[in-house]
Amino acid sequence: MLLRENVTAALRQIARVKPHVFEANQEERKKLLSNYDTLKKSLNFYVYGDKKKGIKYTKPDRAAFIMNILADMDAIKQQGKLLPEAKTIGQLYKKDPDQCEDDIVLILNDLRMFFQVDNIISNDGLYSVAYIIIHEYPSFTLEELAICMNQAKLGNYGKDGKVYNRLDAPIILGWVKQYFIDKQTRLTDRNYTAEAHNKIGVGEGRGAYMNNSLLLLEAQIAVAKNNIKKKK
Repeated sequence: MLLRENVTAALRQIARVKPHVFEANQEERKKLLSNYDTLKKSLNFYVYGDKKKGIKYTKPDRAAFIMNILADMDAIKQQGKLLPEAKTIGQLYKKDPDQCEDDIVLILNDLRMFFQVDNIISNDGLYSVAYIIIHEYPSFTLEELAICMNQAKLGNYGKDGKVYNRLDAPIILGWVKQYFIDKQTRLTDRNYTAEAHNKIGVGEGRGAYMNNSLLLLEAQIAVAKNNIKKKK
Protein backbone atom coordinates (compact mmCIF):
# COMPACT_ATOMS: atom_id res chain seq x y z
CA MET A 1 0.00 0.00 0.00
CA LEU A 2 1.22 3.50 -0.87
CA LEU A 3 -0.03 5.00 2.39
CA ARG A 4 2.94 7.27 2.94
CA GLU A 5 2.73 8.76 -0.56
CA ASN A 6 -1.01 9.30 -0.87
CA VAL A 7 -3.28 8.10 1.91
CA THR A 8 -6.53 8.96 0.14
CA ALA A 9 -5.57 7.23 -3.13
CA ALA A 10 -4.28 4.12 -1.34
CA LEU A 11 -7.40 3.72 0.79
CA ARG A 12 -9.68 4.47 -2.15
CA GLN A 13 -7.97 1.66 -4.08
CA ILE A 14 -8.28 -0.87 -1.25
CA ALA A 15 -11.90 0.16 -0.64
CA ARG A 16 -12.84 -1.53 -3.92
CA VAL A 17 -11.62 -4.91 -2.65
CA LYS A 18 -14.00 -7.23 -0.83
CA PRO A 19 -12.61 -9.29 2.08
CA HIS A 20 -13.10 -12.69 0.40
CA VAL A 21 -11.46 -11.44 -2.83
CA PHE A 22 -8.39 -10.19 -0.95
CA GLU A 23 -8.07 -13.54 0.83
CA ALA A 24 -8.49 -15.44 -2.46
CA ASN A 25 -5.71 -13.34 -3.98
CA GLN A 26 -3.35 -14.16 -1.14
CA GLU A 27 -4.21 -17.88 -1.33
CA GLU A 28 -3.51 -17.80 -5.07
CA ARG A 29 -0.16 -16.12 -4.42
CA LYS A 30 0.82 -18.89 -1.98
CA LYS A 31 -0.05 -21.51 -4.61
CA LEU A 32 2.05 -19.69 -7.20
CA LEU A 33 5.03 -19.58 -4.83
CA SER A 34 4.63 -23.29 -4.09
CA ASN A 35 4.50 -24.10 -7.81
CA TYR A 36 7.55 -21.90 -8.40
CA ASP A 37 9.54 -23.76 -5.73
CA THR A 38 8.56 -27.11 -7.29
CA LEU A 39 9.68 -25.93 -10.72
CA LYS A 40 12.95 -24.64 -9.27
CA LYS A 41 13.70 -28.07 -7.78
CA SER A 42 12.95 -29.70 -11.13
CA LEU A 43 15.22 -27.21 -12.89
CA ASN A 44 18.06 -27.96 -10.48
CA PHE A 45 17.63 -31.68 -11.15
CA TYR A 46 17.82 -31.32 -14.95
CA VAL A 47 20.75 -28.88 -14.74
CA TYR A 48 22.82 -30.40 -11.91
CA GLY A 49 21.25 -33.81 -11.28
CA ASP A 50 20.94 -35.41 -7.85
CA LYS A 51 24.37 -35.03 -6.24
CA LYS A 52 23.45 -37.10 -3.19
CA LYS A 53 22.47 -40.09 -5.31
CA GLY A 54 25.11 -39.40 -7.94
CA ILE A 55 22.48 -39.15 -10.71
CA LYS A 56 22.68 -36.78 -13.69
CA TYR A 57 19.98 -36.51 -16.37
CA THR A 58 21.68 -36.69 -19.78
CA LYS A 59 18.88 -37.75 -22.16
CA PRO A 60 18.35 -35.78 -25.44
CA ASP A 61 15.16 -34.13 -24.14
CA ARG A 62 17.08 -32.47 -21.28
CA ALA A 63 17.40 -29.09 -23.04
CA ALA A 64 13.69 -29.03 -23.92
CA PHE A 65 12.72 -29.79 -20.31
CA ILE A 66 14.94 -26.96 -19.07
CA MET A 67 13.48 -24.46 -21.57
CA ASN A 68 9.91 -25.44 -20.66
CA ILE A 69 10.58 -25.11 -16.93
CA LEU A 70 12.19 -21.69 -17.39
CA ALA A 71 9.15 -20.55 -19.41
CA ASP A 72 6.77 -21.78 -16.70
CA MET A 73 8.82 -20.04 -13.99
CA ASP A 74 8.75 -16.79 -15.95
CA ALA A 75 4.96 -17.09 -16.37
CA ILE A 76 4.56 -17.50 -12.61
CA LYS A 77 6.71 -14.40 -12.01
CA GLN A 78 4.43 -12.38 -14.27
CA GLN A 79 1.32 -13.67 -12.47
CA GLY A 80 2.95 -12.87 -9.14
CA LYS A 81 3.32 -9.21 -10.15
CA LEU A 82 -0.48 -9.03 -10.38
CA LEU A 83 -0.77 -10.49 -6.86
CA PRO A 84 1.69 -8.47 -4.73
CA GLU A 85 2.66 -9.80 -1.33
CA ALA A 86 0.79 -8.40 1.65
CA LYS A 87 3.13 -8.52 4.63
CA THR A 88 1.60 -9.05 8.05
CA ILE A 89 1.56 -6.33 10.68
CA GLY A 90 3.82 -8.56 12.78
CA GLN A 91 6.42 -8.67 10.00
CA LEU A 92 6.22 -4.92 9.43
CA TYR A 93 6.51 -4.17 13.14
CA LYS A 94 9.58 -6.39 13.47
CA LYS A 95 11.25 -4.54 10.59
CA ASP A 96 10.30 -0.98 11.64
CA PRO A 97 8.10 -0.57 14.77
CA ASP A 98 7.63 3.19 14.46
CA GLN A 99 6.69 3.09 10.78
CA CYS A 100 4.27 0.23 11.39
CA GLU A 101 2.49 2.20 14.12
CA ASP A 102 2.38 5.30 11.92
CA ASP A 103 0.89 3.35 9.00
CA ILE A 104 -1.86 1.92 11.20
CA VAL A 105 -2.62 5.37 12.59
CA LEU A 106 -2.90 6.75 9.03
CA ILE A 107 -5.64 4.18 8.34
CA LEU A 108 -7.39 4.86 11.65
CA ASN A 109 -7.17 8.63 11.21
CA ASP A 110 -8.92 8.33 7.84
CA LEU A 111 -11.70 6.52 9.70
CA ARG A 112 -11.81 9.29 12.31
CA MET A 113 -12.14 11.92 9.58
CA PHE A 114 -15.00 9.94 8.02
CA PHE A 115 -17.08 9.83 11.22
CA GLN A 116 -17.67 13.45 12.17
CA VAL A 117 -18.98 12.92 15.70
CA ASP A 118 -18.71 14.88 18.95
CA ASN A 119 -17.11 12.20 21.11
CA ILE A 120 -14.14 11.13 19.00
CA ILE A 121 -10.87 9.35 19.76
CA SER A 122 -7.75 11.47 20.24
CA ASN A 123 -4.37 11.17 18.49
CA ASP A 124 -2.94 9.42 21.55
CA GLY A 125 -5.95 7.13 21.51
CA LEU A 126 -5.22 6.17 17.89
CA TYR A 127 -1.68 5.15 18.82
CA SER A 128 -3.00 3.15 21.76
CA VAL A 129 -5.36 1.30 19.42
CA ALA A 130 -2.50 0.77 16.95
CA TYR A 131 -0.36 -0.78 19.71
CA ILE A 132 -3.17 -3.17 20.69
CA ILE A 133 -3.80 -4.19 17.06
CA ILE A 134 -0.09 -4.89 16.53
CA HIS A 135 0.15 -7.17 19.53
CA GLU A 136 -3.29 -8.79 19.42
CA TYR A 137 -3.61 -9.26 15.65
CA PRO A 138 -0.04 -9.64 14.28
CA SER A 139 -1.31 -11.87 11.45
CA PHE A 140 -3.40 -9.01 10.07
CA THR A 141 -2.10 -7.03 7.11
CA LEU A 142 -2.43 -3.29 6.60
CA GLU A 143 -4.63 -4.08 3.63
CA GLU A 144 -6.98 -6.13 5.81
CA LEU A 145 -7.13 -3.37 8.40
CA ALA A 146 -8.03 -0.87 5.66
CA ILE A 147 -10.70 -3.23 4.29
CA CYS A 148 -12.04 -3.70 7.84
CA MET A 149 -12.31 0.05 8.37
CA ASN A 150 -14.07 0.41 5.01
CA GLN A 151 -16.59 -2.23 6.07
CA ALA A 152 -17.19 -0.15 9.20
CA LYS A 153 -17.78 2.95 7.07
CA LEU A 154 -20.37 0.99 5.11
CA GLY A 155 -22.16 0.17 8.37
CA ASN A 156 -21.55 -3.58 8.16
CA TYR A 157 -20.72 -4.06 11.85
CA GLY A 158 -22.89 -4.02 14.95
CA LYS A 159 -26.68 -4.11 15.16
CA ASP A 160 -27.28 -1.29 12.72
CA GLY A 161 -23.76 -0.09 11.88
CA LYS A 162 -24.19 3.29 13.57
CA VAL A 163 -21.75 4.92 16.01
CA TYR A 164 -24.29 7.19 17.76
CA ASN A 165 -22.10 10.29 18.05
CA ARG A 166 -19.21 8.31 19.54
CA LEU A 167 -16.03 6.83 18.07
CA ASP A 168 -13.57 5.47 20.60
CA ALA A 169 -11.07 2.66 21.10
CA PRO A 170 -13.60 -0.03 22.17
CA ILE A 171 -15.72 0.60 19.06
CA ILE A 172 -12.74 0.41 16.67
CA LEU A 173 -11.29 -2.67 18.36
CA GLY A 174 -14.75 -4.25 18.28
CA TRP A 175 -14.80 -3.82 14.50
CA VAL A 176 -11.33 -5.36 14.18
CA LYS A 177 -12.41 -8.30 16.34
CA GLN A 178 -15.53 -8.81 14.22
CA TYR A 179 -13.46 -8.80 11.03
CA PHE A 180 -11.13 -11.39 12.57
CA ILE A 181 -14.07 -13.63 13.52
CA ASP A 182 -15.60 -13.26 10.05
CA LYS A 183 -12.24 -14.08 8.48
CA GLN A 184 -11.99 -17.33 10.46
CA THR A 185 -15.53 -18.24 9.35
CA ARG A 186 -14.63 -17.58 5.71
CA LEU A 187 -11.51 -19.72 6.07
CA THR A 188 -13.49 -22.61 7.59
CA ASP A 189 -16.10 -22.38 4.82
CA ARG A 190 -13.44 -22.22 2.11
CA ASN A 191 -11.65 -25.27 3.52
CA TYR A 192 -14.93 -27.18 3.62
CA THR A 193 -15.65 -26.16 0.04
CA ALA A 194 -12.23 -27.29 -1.15
CA GLU A 195 -12.61 -30.66 0.61
CA ALA A 196 -16.13 -31.14 -0.78
CA HIS A 197 -15.02 -30.33 -4.31
CA ASN A 198 -12.06 -32.66 -3.96
CA LYS A 199 -14.30 -35.54 -2.85
CA ILE A 200 -16.57 -35.24 -5.88
CA GLY A 201 -13.79 -34.50 -8.36
CA VAL A 202 -14.51 -30.82 -9.01
CA GLY A 203 -11.48 -28.76 -9.96
CA GLU A 204 -10.17 -26.69 -7.09
CA GLY A 205 -10.33 -22.92 -7.47
CA ARG A 206 -13.12 -22.97 -10.07
CA GLY A 207 -15.00 -20.35 -8.08
CA ALA A 208 -12.14 -18.75 -6.20
CA TYR A 209 -13.58 -15.24 -6.50
CA MET A 210 -17.21 -16.12 -5.84
CA ASN A 211 -18.90 -14.85 -2.71
CA ASN A 212 -18.01 -17.18 0.17
CA SER A 213 -21.63 -18.05 0.95
CA LEU A 214 -22.22 -19.02 -2.69
CA LEU A 215 -19.13 -21.22 -2.66
CA LEU A 216 -20.34 -22.97 0.48
CA LEU A 217 -23.84 -23.46 -0.93
CA GLU A 218 -22.40 -24.81 -4.17
CA ALA A 219 -20.31 -27.33 -2.25
CA GLN A 220 -23.23 -28.45 -0.08
CA ILE A 221 -25.43 -29.00 -3.15
CA ALA A 222 -22.67 -30.92 -4.90
CA VAL A 223 -22.12 -33.19 -1.91
CA ALA A 224 -25.87 -33.81 -1.59
CA LYS A 225 -26.09 -34.77 -5.27
CA ASN A 226 -23.13 -37.08 -4.89
CA ASN A 227 -24.72 -38.82 -1.87
CA ILE A 228 -27.94 -39.36 -3.85
CA LYS A 229 -25.98 -41.00 -6.68
CA LYS A 230 -24.27 -43.34 -4.21
CA LYS A 231 -27.63 -44.45 -2.74
CA LYS A 232 -28.92 -45.28 -6.23
